[in-house]
Amino acid sequence: MFNKIKQTVFGWILSCVFSNNRNQVGQVFIKGRCQMIWESEHVGRKIKLRLFEKKETQFFERQLKAGDICLDVGANVGYFTNLFASLTGESGRVFSVEPLLRNVRLIGLATVINNTDKIVTVLRMGASNEDSEINFSFEGDSSYASVNVFKKKSGGVVIPCKKIDTIIADFELPRIDILKMDVEGWEFHALQGMKTILANSQCRPRLMMIELFSEHLNKYSSSITEICDFLSGHGYAPFYLGGGEGGELMPFTKEQHDVYYNVFFIPESTEPAK
Repeated sequence: MFNKIKQTVFGWILSCVFSNNRNQVGQVFIKGRCQMIWESEHVGRKIKLRLFEKKETQFFERQLKAGDICLDVGANVGYFTNLFASLTGESGRVFSVEPLLRNVRLIGLATVINNTDKIVTVLRMGASNEDSEINFSFEGDSSYASVNVFKKKSGGVVIPCKKIDTIIADFELPRIDILKMDVEGWEFHALQGMKTILANSQCRPRLMMIELFSEHLNKYSSSITEICDFLSGHGYAPFYLGGGEGGELMPFTKEQHDVYYNVFFIPESTEPAK
């Protein structure tokens, strides 16, 4: 509850400082790379203030290797897409999965400016448990756009969805090294679409960061426990970033549910990364 109040107050302060024009585009330069943002949106404002996912960013900077193959599922404006591309380099690949056209265009523009368009492949689609189409609701702030399986709302669009297994097969990828997923409560359904890769110990991700928030998950009849159990069945253990400023992985238990939203999963046979 405290986190929700804090987020609401923070959002109010930002709305007083930044433009509320939903089409206002901004540029932020982070360690030499260009990040495109929507000035009126929550994520864009936090990026501009250098407050977005700071600990997670530092952790990924330590974990990614040249040549890694990365998936950014629910990329929004491509913050992690751009970060991954800067770290994996020309020998690696980054696939940015984002359903909203306005965000896809920003991500594509950033890859041209950053000269990473040969590294990054932007896919305008959602991730799900089957290859199909689905209604997607977008009502003002793309940071909170989500799958709508209940009824059509204003701003809704029909988007293609693919299983992550299908994406891997389509591009003939030998493996996935890093996966980041933030799909506003649709995470369990998206994970159901990658059973093949998860079952292959030689090809599955060595590190996954998945946003797990009960309020969002409950909308789609899933839960944090269900997702942790599903991934445990595929040999993954959950962790959260604790410790100092840069963070280190600590076991994620029920006491941390809805306290830490970004949950890291690594194979159980792997030592937690520092």
